[in-house]
Amino acid sequence: MKKIAKKSQKKILIKTLSIFAIVSFCLLLLLIIIISIESGEDDHYLVFSELGGSNYNEEIALTEQSSSEPILTFELVAGEAGEYGKLVTYNKGTEFEKTFYAYYVPASVYTVTNVGEYMGQICIYSGETYITEEGWEEPAESFGVELLDVDETTTITVKDGQYIEIQAPDEFCFKAQ
Repeated sequence: MKKIAKKSQKKILIKTLSIFAIVSFCLLLLLIIIISIESGEDDHYLVFSELGGSNYNEEIALTEQSSSEPILTFELVAGEAGEYGKLVTYNKGTEFEKTFYAYYVPASVYTVTNVGEYMGQICIYSGETYITEEGWEEPAESFGVELLDVDETTTITVKDGQYIEIQAPDEFCFKAQ
């Protein structure tokens, strides 16, 4: 009878220790999660999974989105100053005088969509000018020309000191990336 009682006590002790180990492990995980949240690491979370019969922890980064800064989005309409348009005149006082809006948008990479009714063209130029051998004033550098059909989208890069030129009746929507 004593042998049976000892075996029973061993089984109870093993079960008790197993439950204690599981509860301790769960409390440890809970403590890690609480510390992580309190330390401001709210852009990550722990995923606990079972792989091949053994437990492992894997940290997975969540997509970062800054709710404090809205994404810059605006439209440029040819012939309208809007927020970024500045009137510029080339070859002033000559028969080839050209006055247009140069759109000095913030430097960024933009997704641009033609929201007008016709195919349109976006030209990116430097803000500096030079005089050609023939004596005409022109932009010092051209950084790209994009021809977009209606509802077509492309990606452009505008750097500091560059401007965008569009012609009537063009209309484009810009979204900073």
